[in-house]
Amino acid sequence: MFPKIIFSLIIFFVSCSPKQDKEQYLPKNTMAEIIAEMELSQAVYKLQQINHQIDIVSITNDIYQRKNTSKEEFDLSLKFYAKSPKDIDEIYNEVIAILVRKQAEAK
Repeated sequence: MFPKIIFSLIIFFVSCSPKQDKEQYLPKNTMAEIIAEMELSQAVYKLQQINHQIDIVSITNDIYQRKNTSKEEFDLSLKFYAKSPKDIDEIYNEVIAILVRKQAEAK
């Protein structure tokens, strides 16, 4: 009898746990755009690091501002998508596509 009660309680609490609403997270394409811009910024930073001409924190904050988001919202969304290998693969495939497109535009 006791195991049935415990099992019932576990099922009750698991089924009543709040569902994660995807709308509270950044869309995958926005995540990809932010990550791509961060990658480009970090590459420029590494090239200019000797001259100390670039402040990577300021650049990152500018990226968040242009995308109408914050570091906290980005981090929360990244944690959410990281739970699903399929989602994170889709995001990083889009990051690669963005970077390849930008490289082609730069030529």
